[in-house]
Amino acid sequence: GRPDESVLAALVDRDDALWLATYGGVIRLDPGALIQHRLGDGTGLAQALVDRHVAALLQHDQDWWIGSFGDGLLRWTDVSMPAKETEVPADCGELDWSLLEHPEGVLRNGRCLFDARGLRWQIDDDGDAAMARGALQAADGRIWLATGSGLRQLQQRRSVVVAQGAFEAIAEDGQGQLWLGKEIVPDQRGQALWRYDPDQDQLHAFALPQPADVYDLLAVGERVWIASSLGLYALDPARQQWQLHLPRQQRAGHVIYSLISDANGLLWLGTNRGLLRFDPAANETAFTHYDQRDGLAVTEFNRRSRAHDKQGRLLFGGAGGVIVIEPASALRAPALRAPQLLAIGSIDGQGRTHDLPLSDQIKVGADSVALTLAWTTPQFDRVQHLQHRYRLHGIDPDWVGGSELDSARYPRLPPGQYRFAVQAGDSASGRWGPALEREVRVLPPWYRQGWFLLLCAVLLLAAATLIYRLRIAHLLALERVRLRIAADLHDELGSELAAIGMSADLLHRRGPSTDPDRLTELADAARRASESVRDVVWYVNPDKDSLADLGLRLQVLAQRLFAESKLSVDNGWRDDPRPLAMQQRRDLHLFCREAFTNILRHAAATRVELRLWQRDGELGIDLSDDGCGFDPGAPQAGSGVDGLRRRAQA
Repeated sequence: GRPDESVLAALVDRDDALWLATYGGVIRLDPGALIQHRLGDGTGLAQALVDRHVAALLQHDQDWWIGSFGDGLLRWTDVSMPAKETEVPADCGELDWSLLEHPEGVLRNGRCLFDARGLRWQIDDDGDAAMARGALQAADGRIWLATGSGLRQLQQRRSVVVAQGAFEAIAEDGQGQLWLGKEIVPDQRGQALWRYDPDQDQLHAFALPQPADVYDLLAVGERVWIASSLGLYALDPARQQWQLHLPRQQRAGHVIYSLISDANGLLWLGTNRGLLRFDPAANETAFTHYDQRDGLAVTEFNRRSRAHDKQGRLLFGGAGGVIVIEPASALRAPALRAPQLLAIGSIDGQGRTHDLPLSDQIKVGADSVALTLAWTTPQFDRVQHLQHRYRLHGIDPDWVGGSELDSARYPRLPPGQYRFAVQAGDSASGRWGPALEREVRVLPPWYRQGWFLLLCAVLLLAAATLIYRLRIAHLLALERVRLRIAADLHDELGSELAAIGMSADLLHRRGPSTDPDRLTELADAARRASESVRDVVWYVNPDKDSLADLGLRLQVLAQRLFAESKLSVDNGWRDDPRPLAMQQRRDLHLFCREAFTNILRHAAATRVELRLWQRDGELGIDLSDDGCGFDPGAPQAGSGVDGLRRRAQA
C-alpha cells in the first residue's frame, strides 16, 4: 500500500505493531524498528550525495556542513532550500578531512574558516603538512589539531606544533588528556596510539596488541575506545589492559571507521558493512547489527564521518550519502518465538518420502535412509534479521546455524535415541529465542529389536536348560552304571574269588597234599584278587567320593599291609566331605599302596604317619616313617621311587 491510500481496517498485534488494511495491500508499522532515514530525503540533497563519499559532518547554527573526499563542501539549511556548494580555495585542501565548530564559523581541515557567506580567513603556514585530519575543541576551550606534521594547537589564526609526529584521530578524556591515533599510511602499521598531557607537555606511546590502523577514538569514563582495522579495542590506561570486541553476526563488518556515543551510553560504530550498536555492559549480545535489511541506504561508512544533531540523533556519512539514526528507537529488542515444525519426512531405500506425524516423539523406521525436518517461525518483528540454528544431540557436536536455514536432513542415522532442537534468533543482536525440541527414536532392524533379542534369549535359555538336563541325566545314568558294576563285582566276582580262597584253605587244612605250596599260592592269589575286586568296587562306587572316604580306605589298606609287621600307622586326615573324582581317588589309593609296600619291604620302620590335605584347589599327601631312609640323589637299584614319581605325576 501507499501512504495516501484509504485504510479499511487497523489492528494492533501482541508486539504493539500496527497492521493496516488498504486497497493496495497490508501495511505493518513496527514500533520496534530502527527509525532512520537519509539526510535530505525528498530533497535535492539526497540526490546530490548519491555519488559522493561523505567524509565530515557538522551542524552549525541551523546549517548542515557536509564534506567529501574531493567532491566539494556542501551547506544545507532545510528542506525548502537546495544544498549550496561552498567555494574552497585550493590551499585549503582538496579533501574534507575534518570540520570543527568555531566561534566564528566552521573550521575546515584546521586551516580555513567558513561561514554562511563563504571563506572568512585561512592559516598560511606549512601547506598540506598542516592539514588537520582530526580536530577538537577541548573542555578548556583550546583547539587541537591532529596533522601529518604533529599535534598542533590553534592560537588565534596560527597553528603551533606542540608534539612531533604524524597523527590523524584525536579525542579528549575526562582528565583533559589528549589521545592520538597515528596517521594512516598504506602498508605502514607502526606505533598507532599516543596520549598527550597538555599540562606536562609529555607524549606517551601505547602499543596495540596487534598492529592495526586507528580510524577513530572516543574516551568515555576510565576507558578509551579505539575504532581500528581489526575491530573495536577498549583500553584501560590505568591498568594497561586491552580488550578486543568483535561482532558475532556473520554479515557484520569488522573494520570500524567511526565511533560515537548516544544519550544512553551505547556506542554506535560505522563499519565497512553497516552500522553496529555496542553495549559495553552486555556480554554475548553486546553488538546489534543494522544494514540494508533495516532500510539503511548507506552501508559503507568513512573514517570519523559522524555527528550529533541538536535533537540527539546520530548521523553517519559514507559512500552515497548520510543516514540519520534515532538511537532511542533501537532500545526495544524484538521478541523471539520458538519455531514450529512444518513437516517431518522419512526417505526409504527406493527414494520415496513418507510423512511422519508432527508429534512430540519422532519415530523413524529401520528401513529409512534419511530423516528430513522443515520448520518456520511466526515472526514479523525484524523478520529480515530472522535466522535459525539446529542441532541433533548425539550427532551434531555443536549448533548448525545460518540465516536462511529452514530445514535439516540427516542421512542414515544409527539406531538409538536422539533429541532434535531448533532455535530462532535475531542476527542483528545475536540473541536466540526458546528452542523447539523433539525426541527422535530411530528403530533398529528387526533382528536387532527387543522382541527378537528376547526371543533369542528365551531360545538360548531353553537350549541351555535342555543341555543341562541332558547332562544331568547322563551323569545320573553313569552313576547308576557305576552302582550296578560295583554291586555286580561285589556280589558275583567277589563272592566267587572269596569261595576259591576259602576252598584252598580248607583243602590245605584237611590233609597232606602232594603240593601244599601250590595250594598256599592259590589261596593268596584268590585273596589278592578278592582285595583287588574290592578296590575296584570302591573306585566306582559314587557313595565313596569324599576325601574322608579316601582316608578311611587308606587306613584299611595300611592295617591290612602292616598287620603282621607290627607297624603302627598314625592317620592325620580330618573328616572332610569335599568330593574327589574317581580318577583322583584311584591314583591316590594306588600311590599310597605302593608307598606302603616300599616302607614295608625296605624302610625297617616301626611307625608310619599319613596325612591328607586339600587347600587352594590343590590335593596333597604327607607320608613319613621312622625307618632307615635313603639318599634321593644316589642311584636306585629298584624302580620303587620311580614308580611313586609316576603315580604322583599322574
